[in-house]
Amino acid sequence: DIYVEPLTDVIEVDGEVVFYKENITLMMNKPQGYICSTVDEMYMSLLRLLDKKYSRFDFKIAGRLDWDTEGLVILSTDGRLIHELTSPKKEMYKTYYVKTGLPIINVDVLKQPIILLDGKNNEYTTKGAKITKLSDFELLISITEGKFHQVKRMLEYINNEVIYLKRIQIGNLELPPDLEVGEQASLLDVAATDSTEE
Repeated sequence: DIYVEPLTDVIEVDGEVVFYKENITLMMNKPQGYICSTVDEMYMSLLRLLDKKYSRFDFKIAGRLDWDTEGLVILSTDGRLIHELTSPKKEMYKTYYVKTGLPIINVDVLKQPIILLDGKNNEYTTKGAKITKLSDFELLISITEGKFHQVKRMLEYINNEVIYLKRIQIGNLELPPDLEVGEQASLLDVAATDSTEE
């Protein structure tokens, strides 16, 4: 019998090193045209974008985005971490960069609770959002919820429309500016990079 310590031993099969970690957490800059699902549906799953070395791991997805929305998504094999990131009780802010089709007016209304419809056309009351207006057609919006098309519906509430939407932050975790659309990075690698830049 051969004893293998998977976390420290280097294992090769046919000259190729086998990649293994007990828990893996990645951030991805999701492109448009992919869905945050583990299976392909009307659109392809973002799991298709993972590097080959990650393809055999069972990733769960935190922070789902619509097929036409870009930006920060967290994937992890650690179920407890996913729960921490997605539990409504945590009230973790998610920040989105928004481009609108019309000049932005009355945006302060969204800082207060408003009534919208969810995916089943049931009314629900939002919590107040944090809003930063960047220009007449751009803003940052931070919400702790993530109801069906919530940001788009919030802009519709003030008679506007979203023409581009990108999530740039979940809690304290920001999307690195050098992470290209469709790429992923280990959170450990990102943390190491951040610590060396300080």
